[in-house]
Amino acid sequence: MRTDTVVRTVPDDGARLRSRGEAQATRHRASLQARHVIQSALRGGPLAPQARVAGTVYFERDGHATSVLVQVPLAGLTVEIPFTARRSGWLRRTLIFE
Repeated sequence: MRTDTVVRTVPDDGARLRSRGEAQATRHRASLQARHVIQSALRGGPLAPQARVAGTVYFERDGHATSVLVQVPLAGLTVEIPFTARRSGWLRRTLIFE
């Protein structure tokens, strides 16, 4: 005796719409985050005496690190700035040089 099984796939339009909405929201958040990083980043360039520059430094680190040492070259010297690392993800710190 032979039996055949036929399976018919029916699209779930509700799930498809929810998925599109979630993807659009994710793209929007990523766009806002990228714009913030670009606008707030510490920019390179010459710094006049007594001038002040501020910006945010973004960097990815090894997940096992417990501390981070950022080295910033200024003219003929290097400034070292230590940070305590979080458990995971990106570190974001605002630096002001005066």
